[in-house]
Amino acid sequence: MIEITVEALKDYCTCPQLYINKHIENVHPPRAKTTAGFDGHSHIMIKAQEAIDNIVGFYFHRLMDDRQVRYQTLYHRWQNEWWSDFTGEDIANYIVPVSRANMIKINTSFINNLPRFYKKFHKPFRPLVVDKDMIFPSGNILLSSNIQMAYPIKEDLIRIVKFIPYKIAPGPPEKDISLLAQACSWLRFYDQKKIEISYYCMLSCSEYDPFTVSSVNLSMVDNLDKLLRAFENKETIGTINCAGCEFSRKEK
Repeated sequence: MIEITVEALKDYCTCPQLYINKHIENVHPPRAKTTAGFDGHSHIMIKAQEAIDNIVGFYFHRLMDDRQVRYQTLYHRWQNEWWSDFTGEDIANYIVPVSRANMIKINTSFINNLPRFYKKFHKPFRPLVVDKDMIFPSGNILLSSNIQMAYPIKEDLIRIVKFIPYKIAPGPPEKDISLLAQACSWLRFYDQKKIEISYYCMLSCSEYDPFTVSSVNLSMVDNLDKLLRAFENKETIGTINCAGCEFSRKEK
């Protein structure tokens, strides 16, 4: 059996050469350095998502343990996650234009959206899972993914949530391979016919609903099976959109 990550499958769907360069040959694209030392767009978003993942995990694990989270505790923890290693300005400027003077506004916007999520529900709210690793088997391939958080909507329906560092959703959740992998893994191993997947935008302002929600049914499991069979057989998937030949080799 071969285990692959969602990132690897995404890269293969973009372009088989991109997958080979990044995951087989250890080749990476050249990226212009910014003044804060960030490695271009990809690195900025990775750092932003890591900060979100850490604070969301902390918050919901506390809820699962029936422990309250004081606003001040959450605020200071977020401030350490977001601003400690880097200035944070380049990250914030890439996601939503801000000045350094608006640092508190950015922090408050992020932090308020977690209690805002919690207050949507009748107490006590308890997540079903937090930071759960999932595997989707298909032929000789095991596709690994991670559920950031999931909670029950009703007795026979759950919602998987991906908390993202955006003001509005970057697209429909059903186009996100990572969310689809999580949903299909759940549908395959649990006796359910439908599952909801959603983005929760952590920079959403109070006037807008931070949720973008879609439904996934059992037919999507077959589609993911076909996708992984194409990967296993090294078939081209969709329209190729990658300048893989422009990558430069780096030593391992």
